[in-house]
Amino acid sequence: RGDPSQPSLPFVIPPLLASAQLDPELHVTDVDDEDGDQEDEEGMESVTVNIRGQGNKRITIRTSALEEKATACSMLHSYVADLKEAFFPYVQEVATILVPLIKFQYMDEVRTAAMMAMPELLDSCILALAKGASGASAALVSQLLCFMLEPILEQL
Repeated sequence: RGDPSQPSLPFVIPPLLASAQLDPELHVTDVDDEDGDQEDEEGMESVTVNIRGQGNKRITIRTSALEEKATACSMLHSYVADLKEAFFPYVQEVATILVPLIKFQYMDEVRTAAMMAMPELLDSCILALAKGASGASAALVSQLLCFMLEPILEQL
């Protein structure tokens, strides 16, 4: 039956995986530091907080990277949900990137999209196994489930 979007996946998935792995560049500096030009940078947000015993600190994060990361995670979730077993060739790589993001502490949208992708990734693997797809096995389904389970349970 072949999905019309399937031939484009090798061009679409790798950039999404790269975006899902972006570093939000969190920096904590003393307010007195001369490095104040960081907050003037495009896509950076800063907040000053008083930490007891340490004084005033500036916390800076690259919000543009956070937004790109969240969008990529959401799109990966959509692709696996829509393509089902056709997404199987990407399941392991996507799981390797998204599972740690279940615990991503800087943005709820990243955690939510990563968590929502978990049952879909497992379903893709199970459906691929049922259809006899190359590389699909009961052992892989079991490994995938074990890999996901602990981070999922820790977040509940």
